[in-house]
Amino acid sequence: MINYAIQNNRIEWECFCGYKIKAQIYYNCEMIERCNSCLREYVVRNKKGRIVVLTMSCDQAIEQIEEHSEFLQDLKSKQMVWKDESVDFKRDIAKRSIEKLVHFSKVENIVGVILCGGIISREVRNKLVGEDSKCHFFAVRDVERLDEQLEGISCSIEHPNQYFFERKRSQPNSLWCVLTLSPDLIYCKETLFYHYNAASNIARSLRGEQLKHFNTIFNEQVEDSYGRMLRRDPPKKMCYPTSFQAEILVKNFIPWEKILGINFESKEALSKAEDWLEPILELFGREGIDYLSKFQIAPQFWEMIDERSFE
Repeated sequence: MINYAIQNNRIEWECFCGYKIKAQIYYNCEMIERCNSCLREYVVRNKKGRIVVLTMSCDQAIEQIEEHSEFLQDLKSKQMVWKDESVDFKRDIAKRSIEKLVHFSKVENIVGVILCGGIISREVRNKLVGEDSKCHFFAVRDVERLDEQLEGISCSIEHPNQYFFERKRSQPNSLWCVLTLSPDLIYCKETLFYHYNAASNIARSLRGEQLKHFNTIFNEQVEDSYGRMLRRDPPKKMCYPTSFQAEILVKNFIPWEKILGINFESKEALSKAEDWLEPILELFGREGIDYLSKFQIAPQFWEMIDERSFE
């Protein structure tokens, strides 16, 4: 997020490099300002008193999204093709009372989600805005992407991958949310299943698209990346994977309609997100999208759940 302060018709904000940028602000106008330290360019827009500060890369990225509307629509239609075993998947999902998948993200990325009409993979992001884009509406969550699945959108079952989430949300000046998603994404045609972290060699060797691969996520014991066995003890809910590092990779696109909720840790976090998102979406003509109805307070996603003991 780019936070700014206004005093005596002057606006001030901090560049991503840490340098303070100051400029005169004018009513109902657009200005381009450059950081004197790193030379990053910003667009400052004042639309009838609603002020938005964007990096130039974000401004350009939004134009590129508009040019790819047909491509995004095609992705959406492809996502609605089910696996051959979809009936059996539905049975097992119901048997385990699985109500949702989850995917965590920085709040800035919600702008990108709304503009694209859904969550996009790194591969799609690179096609839309370019691999080197610095637009924080399309920030890359996992820079290293050790699983090498650039077309995969990483999801967990019922609860976030708590270890990865804890590490990411400890970043300074960041606001995170957890998106809950429809469980029918599990039986989309090319969805992949990993019983453990998708970047681990053991999980990659056992991954697959079939029902039998999905059910390995709930085995009585699973092997982690260190060769240790993680047990599934009776107290664990049927809907929970044996390891909270189990992953489901949905290919390339998750439509907006499949997002059940956008969850925040506290009322303060939700209010901060609302205040930041509203003028940006209004600026780009997306104020009519009912995103606020998906906003919820759900601190349970920020809680750590004890894993079962190792043998």
